[in-house]
Amino acid sequence: MHTKKITVLTLLFVLTVVSAVTVPAVFAADTNPSATRQSVVYTIRDSVDVLGNKYLKYSSQLPSLQAIVNDDGGVTVCAADEIAHDTYIYEYSRDMNLLKTYKFHNELETLGAFTKDSARNYYFFYANDVPEGAFAQNNMAFAKYSPDGTKIKTFYLAAQTSDEKWARGYSGVKIPFDAGTCRLEISGDLIAVYFAREMFRAQDGLNHQASYGFILNKDTLERLPGIKMPSAGHSFNQFILPFEDGFIFADHGDAGPRSFAFAKVQNGSTIKEIQSFQFEGPSGQNATYAEMGSLAKTSNGYIFAGSYGKVQNKPRNLFVLTFDDNLTACSDPVYLTGYTENTGHVAHPKITAMDGGRYLLLWEKCAFSTASGFGNEATAYLSTYMLIIDAQGKPLSQVKTLPGIRLNMNDTLRYNVQTKKVYWAINDGKQSILTFALDPAASITLNPADLEVAAGAAEFDTTSIGTGNTRYIKINKYTGTKTTLIIPDTINGLPVKVIGTEAFTFAKLSKITLPKGLTDMEDKAFWYSEITEMIIPGGVTTIGNASFQNCKKLATVTISGTATIGNFAFLECTSLASITISPALTSAGYGAFKGCTGLSSSNRAELIRRFGARAFGE
Repeated sequence: MHTKKITVLTLLFVLTVVSAVTVPAVFAADTNPSATRQSVVYTIRDSVDVLGNKYLKYSSQLPSLQAIVNDDGGVTVCAADEIAHDTYIYEYSRDMNLLKTYKFHNELETLGAFTKDSARNYYFFYANDVPEGAFAQNNMAFAKYSPDGTKIKTFYLAAQTSDEKWARGYSGVKIPFDAGTCRLEISGDLIAVYFAREMFRAQDGLNHQASYGFILNKDTLERLPGIKMPSAGHSFNQFILPFEDGFIFADHGDAGPRSFAFAKVQNGSTIKEIQSFQFEGPSGQNATYAEMGSLAKTSNGYIFAGSYGKVQNKPRNLFVLTFDDNLTACSDPVYLTGYTENTGHVAHPKITAMDGGRYLLLWEKCAFSTASGFGNEATAYLSTYMLIIDAQGKPLSQVKTLPGIRLNMNDTLRYNVQTKKVYWAINDGKQSILTFALDPAASITLNPADLEVAAGAAEFDTTSIGTGNTRYIKINKYTGTKTTLIIPDTINGLPVKVIGTEAFTFAKLSKITLPKGLTDMEDKAFWYSEITEMIIPGGVTTIGNASFQNCKKLATVTISGTATIGNFAFLECTSLASITISPALTSAGYGAFKGCTGLSSSNRAELIRRFGARAFGE
């Protein structure tokens, strides 16, 4: 949380390597999650919703603790001493042994956010308030330090730039982090910051609040000009998800728009935007009875977690929604809890991607309350829960209780691909830090069949086609190595309707289950694949030319609908011993069954009777 005190711009930089004292972990070594405790000599503002009322408020706040997972599997924790205006860095090995501690004096009054790059350089975003009209004063700073703590460069920004083309709705940054938070993330050679701010007084005499951000080159700390950055009016929480060549920005807005809003900046220049469902209530009503969780990347889009209760006297429940890579369609929310007035509210939901198309959800449950969003009424914290889902929000596990495990209200879960654990940090009292390491696989029982679905969804190259309610998914290519696969009925909330040309050509799959809503299989869809059986749903209208040509191991086929079978569809399927076709199917192309030498004489005779000898190339 930022203070209202205005301080003089401080150019002094102080780095101290602090000798650390680590006390024994609060949990036994074999507990899951395990926790490492670090005692400190300064006061940490609560990162945990101690009274169980922060989630009820309309706005969010800066995290006092942040955690990052490093490329070598180690973990970095950043803490803010908001009284002395110092920043502390704690470096842990992948086994959570403390390696070193750094103390930095803040460039400006308040630390907004921190991150690290693959070279282990540190980046911080600092800011402070300025008086009304102090447009030219530098009140924002990006600071970069080397792995050994040596200052490399600081880039300062004025409270309001004169170059209005860089901004949309930009009226300066009078009070940074006002009624919201701050995020800092790296993608390639770019670094982005996104934060809440109160603007300078507008023509209507008001100091309006909105989100804003900047993108810089992380190596030179030079701001990229000409980028159309997103900005949401009355944005009470912000989030950044980096991807290979850009960033997804997220806002929790009450007015412009009154929804969760997402924007994509790619290659340093372009922007696309999309919004979720609209919150109940009039535009500008601060209380939305919703809480932003976080975002994760899927194979062909994004999945977002949040909570929503619609109105003041209804319980908030956990949901996920999805949108595609091009930000053209956002799904309806998929609710994963069904809390009532008798059971409580969802608080502080989190999501992070794991391996194999799986996603971990964590959330807290607090006692039910009808607090307005502005008061300080305490509610009881009840427990913390976890659930593993696939990219469409389908549960892959039972909900598991994590008693006594608290979540950081405003920081992000971090998945470590080396240890397969998820990390976050909280304060344990005013002068102690707990860093948790959760092994999801060891904590929860997964359904192997459902895991096959999730892994499969992560291994498709797809395209979304159509507009509005007519949108659907076309599978362009299977990129996995499975031998058994279930194609999900939906991907990113859209129905899977088409298997594209050569999508499974030469695939090593022996068994595949097609989605129920499939309508078309294009030419050479399974050409030269190793499937052994095929059941084609009744909704399929087209089986393309050479769809199964030279599938030498294909033994049985069932077609239950009225599909049109293309030319040479099953050419040289020499192991095909049985083909069952719906009585309603009356059309098969030339040579559809040519070379199917394994068919029984009776099966062959029936097919000739139905489709003529031309179906066998005769």
